[in-house]
Amino acid sequence: MDQSTHPLTRWWVIQVPRRSARWWAVVGVAYIVLTVLWTWPLARHFTDASIQGVAAVTEKPVDTAQNTWNIWHFRLHWADGTWPLSTERIFYPQRLNLTFQTYGLPNLLIAAPLAALIGDMAAMNVLVVLGFVAAALGMNALLRAYGVSDGLAFGLGWLFVASPAHLSVVQTSGIERAMMGWLLLMHWAIARMVRQPGWRSALVLAGALVVASLNSGYYGLYGLVYCGVLAVAALWDAQVRQRWVQTFGWFGSGVAGWALVMAVLLSWPPSGYLGQRTTSAQTLVGPSVALDDWYMRQTDPMHVMSLADIITPPSEHLWWSLLGVTEQYPHPGVGGYLGIGVVLLLLWGYWYERRIRLLVVVTGVLIWLACGPAVRLWEGQSEGILPGLYTLLNSVSVYKNATRPGMFLFYAWIPLTVVLAATLQRISIRSMRLAMVLVVVLVVDFWPPVWGMVRHEPSLAVPLIPKDEPAGAVLEVPARMDEGQVLLD
Repeated sequence: MDQSTHPLTRWWVIQVPRRSARWWAVVGVAYIVLTVLWTWPLARHFTDASIQGVAAVTEKPVDTAQNTWNIWHFRLHWADGTWPLSTERIFYPQRLNLTFQTYGLPNLLIAAPLAALIGDMAAMNVLVVLGFVAAALGMNALLRAYGVSDGLAFGLGWLFVASPAHLSVVQTSGIERAMMGWLLLMHWAIARMVRQPGWRSALVLAGALVVASLNSGYYGLYGLVYCGVLAVAALWDAQVRQRWVQTFGWFGSGVAGWALVMAVLLSWPPSGYLGQRTTSAQTLVGPSVALDDWYMRQTDPMHVMSLADIITPPSEHLWWSLLGVTEQYPHPGVGGYLGIGVVLLLLWGYWYERRIRLLVVVTGVLIWLACGPAVRLWEGQSEGILPGLYTLLNSVSVYKNATRPGMFLFYAWIPLTVVLAATLQRISIRSMRLAMVLVVVLVVDFWPPVWGMVRHEPSLAVPLIPKDEPAGAVLEVPARMDEGQVLLD
């Protein structure tokens, strides 16, 4: 096929080949089987425990308990017919807006009906499974739209969800971030905008941003940057340049629509708690702590990646830990490991596949953003070797308050997987067997860690709550002050 007309040369031209419902059902079942294998022993404790990494189990499973509470809280409001994005059950009697909290509204719309039938814990575990299956199916469909063969699309669809970036949030039970399928909406939306700029595309983009933002605030904020980077990269094409005013005009309209919807959701119902608490915290510990805390959190090894992370396996990696490879370098939990195999395929593809060079550059930009305010060679390096591209985003207050730049890795895995597909597709022309073997090798390199299961039991404090207290009464637990307490409040 001519390079200028190949789908990957113009990544915004997406045409999904038609497949029967039976075909997609078979693929979906295959991904479910792989998910059961990858997350074992989740299937054995589907109704009474949640999955986490072994290290996270020994610590306080805050996110795990929070996920279960989210389902219970949403189900309660669903039954009452009341607004679910605010609550008085956290800082009673103050009302807290949950729009940009780790609430995950789109996920709860799926989980709430299930919870009524199978219980809150099982419903949460359904979301864990969907985090694998839906994202794998979505990436499979995207790769097929780019002309990738069925076998490679299936294998790389699974590689997308088996990536250390995804497994890292499953390890910490960050369910709202583990639902990677919502990220793919950004790619489809911006592809439509570049291909057919207009009010319909603006609505699609705004809708995708709203859904992603309600799932995770990071998804929405970083998804906007992802769409912007891809739109700018598309200017390389002469046809796109001819209508760039129209494209970016409607792009701006879609972003404005998203911002308007989120502003309404964030301001209603009104809550003055956050501002009051921030003011009191500054009075207590000094304004400098509140102002400087963002940099400390944006450079935390759990929130950003270093260059060494790319080729250093995670410390809980099943195969490499047995060989002692990970003992010399305690890999942080951001999931930045790509592996030497992926890196070599990227370089090979960049050198021999000119049509995908632009997507390789986009991947590099997103990884650069994931490094945070400064690019460091390894975890703990006092000074960065290069300024981080994220520094530009810190000039905007909403991004300065976003403390996990490493989540750009999730978006980086979209063009990265497409690049791997193009490279392996070229290899398959000479030997499909070799291409599939390479996919298997990459998947094995991303083998999951040893999982731990967290059982949920009522707190010992529950029997101590007076039975004659009025409805809404709560026990107040003193907060532990540390470096991050101001922003956590």
